[in-house]
Amino acid sequence: MIFYLICLVLSVFGFYVSVRIYKEKHSGKPMVCPIDGPEGSCETVLTSKYSKIAGIGVEYLGAVFYGTLIVIFIKRMLEAYSHFSRLDLFAFGVVCCGLLFTIYLFIIQKFVIKKWCTWCLFSAGTTVSIFIVLLIKLLFHW
Repeated sequence: MIFYLICLVLSVFGFYVSVRIYKEKHSGKPMVCPIDGPEGSCETVLTSKYSKIAGIGVEYLGAVFYGTLIVIFIKRMLEAYSHFSRLDLFAFGVVCCGLLFTIYLFIIQKFVIKKWCTWCLFSAGTTVSIFIVLLIKLLFHW
């Protein structure tokens, strides 16, 4: 149960980050990263052509990703048993997809845009953390 609670808290944080990016991006003001200040790294990344996939903002995809995980982890915590279930595999599959997308976005920031968005890195760290927690859960069936 502790694994699901950790993943739930991380997912709520990831959802918060996605909503924060959305609000800042659509506020009409330049987005400021917590670390680099007003130099414009977040603004550069979030207004680049890579900030949308098929016309959908990456922040929307992040909110859907983390929202899906929130529902999965709440459902899993409410189940009467704590043994391995198919829902664990589904959650792990969703997180693996999110991790692959995170790696793609990380590469874009590092090698194409050559700027870092701190909020994006918070989201990436959150996804990696959820992946690690679920991997431990699945490997050891705790």
